[in-house]
Amino acid sequence: MKESVLILEDNQNDPDIVLNILKEEYECDTVRTYNDAIKHIKQKSYSAIIVDFYLESNVDSEALKSLEHLRTHTNGSVFIV
Repeated sequence: MKESVLILEDNQNDPDIVLNILKEEYECDTVRTYNDAIKHIKQKSYSAIIVDFYLESNVDSEALKSLEHLRTHTNGSVFIV
């Protein structure tokens, strides 16, 4: 069974790049918002979460709060790229 990775990216084309790299080794889910990420995390366990830090929908202070919120919902690592 493959480990799961959640990719949080608001640019529709960018997850494809990451998926091409990871899909052989990991089961990957993608979301476009922090709220969707939190919904997924509450339903499924992820080994890692990859986050685009510069999401267009958040100002920096809100993004930092959201990242802290993501960390409280997973035992995996959160990578900010």
